Amino acid sequence: MNQIDYKICFVCTGNACRSPFAECVTKVLLDKEGLKNIEVYSCGTLDWGENPRDEGMRYVAKQMGYELTGVTTPMTNDLLKKADAIIVDETSMVDIELLYCLFCAIRPGTRLILVGDPDQLPPVGPGFPFNDMLRAQTLPTVRLTEVFRQAMESKIIINAHKIVRGETPDLTNDGKDFFHLERGTAS
Repeated sequence: MNQIDYKICFVCTGNACRSPFAECVTKVLLDKEGLKNIEVYSCGTLDWGENPRDEGMRYVAKQMGYELTGVTTPMTNDLLKKADAIIVDETSMVDIELLYCLFCAIRPGTRLILVGDPDQLPPVGPGFPFNDMLRAQTLPTVRLTEVFRQAMESKIIINAHKIVRGETPDLTNDGKDFFHLERGTAS
């Protein structure tokens, strides 16, 4: 039995796809490096009960050579308090109340990494704390600029960049991945 010297917790919204996949990949990478003294686990900000991992994410993981198992785990104070490092995905979707609860639950000295997209819509709940922290320019930040999900000629990417620049998107339906639907009037 190995002594655990460090604990990493991945957090996302539901703990069905992104955070458990990050947990799975990190465990495999640590195992390959012989780092048995690091515990990795994940949880979600929503409590959906014990549900299986997302079927689509399990498929993607399998195609990449990983086995994604387990059930969803809700975020608790105990899970956060035991972590030495917490990596929160989709932080741009976290409102001020949830972020406050997260900050209150972690212990001093815990490394906190917030991952998000400042160009995403604001959270459903109050505030836009992720963007507020970025605008304050008091925290170290890294901005990723390379697109991996779609080709650069994708109309999704082209229109997303136009919207971010304050330009009107191209609404012609001549692409394979972006469609504009006209809404009829109510009678």
